[in-house]
Amino acid sequence: MERSSIEQTTSHPVHEIVLEVAKREHVEPTRLPPLYDVLDPDALTALLDAPGDSLTVKFAYCDYHVTVDSDGNVTVADEQSRSRRAVDAGEQ
Repeated sequence: MERSSIEQTTSHPVHEIVLEVAKREHVEPTRLPPLYDVLDPDALTALLDAPGDSLTVKFAYCDYHVTVDSDGNVTVADEQSRSRRAVDAGEQ
């Protein structure tokens, strides 16, 4: 299964998302479609930085499923492995 969890670092999750997807695609981050084509990065930043209860945001970007939580943890999973898991779960 192709899944990466990125530990919180000093950079913001928005940057981590783009860097991880670029790494998986073997391209420079500037070669990816803009993240703002999928969601508003400023809105994501505001949600994650807002005080309050825990929050998890899930979305698709460049055929990857991305999950970001309010602690700054980022998980990137490819769609093929997610589809395989969904089929496997349905067969049980």
